Amino acid sequence: MESADWSNRPGADAARLQAELERLREELTAQRDKARMFFERLEGVQAEFEEYRNQAQKDLESVREASKRELIVRMLDVTDSLDRAIEFAGGDEALHEGLVHILRQMRAILEREGVKRIETEGLPFKPEVHELVMREHTDEYSDGTVIKELGKGYTLRGKVLRRAKVKVASNRT
Repeated sequence: MESADWSNRPGADAARLQAELERLREELTAQRDKARMFFERLEGVQAEFEEYRNQAQKDLESVREASKRELIVRMLDVTDSLDRAIEFAGGDEALHEGLVHILRQMRAILEREGVKRIETEGLPFKPEVHELVMREHTDEYSDGTVIKELGKGYTLRGKVLRRAKVKVASNRT
């Protein structure tokens, strides 16, 4: 059996262990720094994704609203046609009643969706909601008053879908 020299061994082991401990601490610090960097990147990517998701949601809602507006405008054209058909239904009472019923249903649907008719007659002309089609010289009404609605106008949740076509009083000579 060989005899070992143990006299220097404890100090050598301690120094080696101390060096190993220092190397492991440095490696741990480097790994923590790396983990912190990845975590910060992850937070940035999460924030970007959240922003993207919010923007995509807004874009989708905007497309839905535009599609809804377009469909409602088309439905308004149909209600106008039904109004005209009711006027010319003549003596056919069953046809007249059927058309009136359909028109009521369509107006109820539009109302539930937030569509409101623009008031016109007897009110001052407002270019935001009225489209001037004719002027009529008269002293019966004050200048700029809407005296006749020539085409219905509508709003959707306060935004104009279609301006009302109107005839406006003029007192100027």
